[in-house]
Amino acid sequence: MKVLVTGGAGFIGSALIKKLVERKHDPVCFDLVETSLCPCIVGSITDREAVEKAVENVDAVLHLAAMANINYARNDPTKCVEVNVIGTHNIIEACAKHRVPLYFVSTCCVYGNTWVHPSNEESICVPTEIYAVTKLVSEHMIEEYSRWYDLRYNILRYGTVYGPGMRGELAVAIFINQAMLKMPITIDGDGEQTRCLIYIDDIVDGTVRLLESGVMNRTINFATDEELSVLEMAKTIQEVVGAENRELQYYPDRPGQVRKELIDITYAWQTLGWWPKVDFREGVARTVEWFNKVNKDGS
Repeated sequence: MKVLVTGGAGFIGSALIKKLVERKHDPVCFDLVETSLCPCIVGSITDREAVEKAVENVDAVLHLAAMANINYARNDPTKCVEVNVIGTHNIIEACAKHRVPLYFVSTCCVYGNTWVHPSNEESICVPTEIYAVTKLVSEHMIEEYSRWYDLRYNILRYGTVYGPGMRGELAVAIFINQAMLKMPITIDGDGEQTRCLIYIDDIVDGTVRLLESGVMNRTINFATDEELSVLEMAKTIQEVVGAENRELQYYPDRPGQVRKELIDITYAWQTLGWWPKVDFREGVARTVEWFNKVNKDGS
């Protein structure tokens, strides 16, 4: 398939493009910057004409482009809505017009502080961050376009993805850097809040399986069933790095903190035969190895 990957120059997008090339597909990157991995279209998803031109000659769209940094989104909610809602609407409209299947990467953050655990695809969503709200709005737009304009789609709700190449603003990256520098690990709140983190190779495997499966018009969780508190994450990272028993520093909890995240991934297993293979300790070890290589090479 010829697959347009929006946000293809980013952490997850780059990994997906590599896998698509390996699987003999024909990816095209659409992003604000170029990548050397495949042909590129440099542009913004907020540019309606550029989006329509990019979509009209492909077999599928894998839509990852977004303002994904929660802090940036909180500081500039208008921009977050412009990119994540208006930009995604441009993608939706182009896919509907040209009858191109849309694979929309959403987030498990849409569940927010739900009272249903583990959260499955039918659970009530009560997002607590503007970023998650924009993703949920986009999900609803996609479902409406499917009803009214016969848009074929899949919604992929990702857990927090980490691994080599990840953004430095992610908690796992911050904790690894702090541990490697023998600094105290900084924690917002009491550290008892839980998350389901998924290693990059597993998220890529699940996404490509779905792309190749023929399954359509579904919402599917792609996360891990391994629920970890932030304290457990920090201590595991310290152990892997060799900085055990280093000080932890606590700061006031941030507004909108999700207290419990536990994701049900049964549907992905039943439908695609997909289940994550890399647990958090192994994923951290692989990521620390990459950090060490980057620091050694100076790149």
